[in-house]
Amino acid sequence: MKNILSVVLFSALFALTASAFAYDNGDGTHTVRSYTKSDGTYVEEHKSGNPGSGVHCKDNFCS
Repeated sequence: MKNILSVVLFSALFALTASAFAYDNGDGTHTVRSYTKSDGTYVEEHKSGNPGSGVHCKDNFCS
């Protein structure tokens, strides 16, 4: 019972963490939500290329 609860809890936390950082835009890019780094630096929401898509983004312009 303890192992099942651990697996369910881990799965829920993993799903919430993954969805908090990015979501797919359907065009080879995803939007990374704003966050604060451990050193206190604030990073604004921005676009990024999906891994393996060949899309590269700079200043929210992707090609």
